[in-house]
Amino acid sequence: SVNFIMKQKPCLSSESAPPSKKRRLSHGFQKADSNDIESSASPSNLKNYRLKSGQTVYEDEEFQFEFLFNDQNEQHLIALTDLKQIFAACLPRMGTRYVTRHVFDEQHRLICCRSKLNHPNALPNHDDKQFPVRHPVIGGICIRPFYEQHFAEVVFLAVSNSHQHRSVGRKIMRVMKHAAVNEHLHHFYTYADNQAIGFFEKMGFVKKRGAAMHAQQSSAASDKNTRNKNNKEPFWDYIKHYTGSSLMECKLYAQIDYAQLDEHLRSIERDVYRQCLQHRQTYCVSD
Repeated sequence: SVNFIMKQKPCLSSESAPPSKKRRLSHGFQKADSNDIESSASPSNLKNYRLKSGQTVYEDEEFQFEFLFNDQNEQHLIALTDLKQIFAACLPRMGTRYVTRHVFDEQHRLICCRSKLNHPNALPNHDDKQFPVRHPVIGGICIRPFYEQHFAEVVFLAVSNSHQHRSVGRKIMRVMKHAAVNEHLHHFYTYADNQAIGFFEKMGFVKKRGAAMHAQQSSAASDKNTRNKNNKEPFWDYIKHYTGSSLMECKLYAQIDYAQLDEHLRSIERDVYRQCLQHRQTYCVSD
C-alpha cells in the first residue's frame, strides 16, 4: 500500500522563475537560536541559520531525523539514494527519473528518517563501508524552499511499506516543520489529490480559498498579456498549478515546537487535569 499519494507537479527551477526572482541558494549554514528569529530574518542574515546537510534535527528512542540536501558528500548521497528508492517505490506514478531529478536537486531540502530499532539485517559491528547499515532509511520528505519569500512547496513524502501505519509519516512531517521554522519558512504549499487531502488535513493543512478562481484569472490574464501582479499572493508565480487537485496551505508558527508536539500536548493535558482536581478538592464538598 502507498503511504502517501499526491498529484505531483514539476517544481519551478531557478531558470524558469521570473528574471527578477532568480537567486542563488547557499548551503551548509548553521541555524540560529529561535529567540533571534525576528532579528535575523533579513536577507543579509540568511546564512546565519541555514541547517547543514547531514545534521540531526531530532532524535528519539525509535527514530533519527537528518536534514539533507545534495552537497556532493558521499555519505549524504548514499542517504539521498535510499530516499530516492523509497519515493520511487511508494510513488510509482512519478517515475524514477522524475524522482531522481528532484531528490538530487541542490535547491531541494529533505528530511531522512532512520529507524533505530533492532533491524533483522543489521550488522552487529557497523562499518560505514558495509551494507545494510545499522540505522536504515525508512522514509522521508522532500520540499523546495523559497527562502526569500519564506515558504516552501512539498514535493514528496513517503514511508517504506514495512513501516507504514505507525504514524511515521506524521512524525516526518512534524520534524520537517520544525526544521522549516528554524530556517524562517512561514508556509507550506502543495497540490493534493482526493486520496491525499485527508492526510494533509490531519497535518494542519487547509484548502487554499479562491485557488481555482485565481487559476482561471491568471490563465485569462496570460492570454491577454494583462496580468495584474498586485492581485496575486507572493507564492503564486513560484509553484505549478493543476486542475483536478486541491491547493493546500499550512501556516507555520515559530512559537510551536513541532518535533515534540505530542509531549507538549500531553503536558498541557496533565496540567489542566491537575488544576481541575485542585479546584474540585478546594471548592467542591463531597456528599
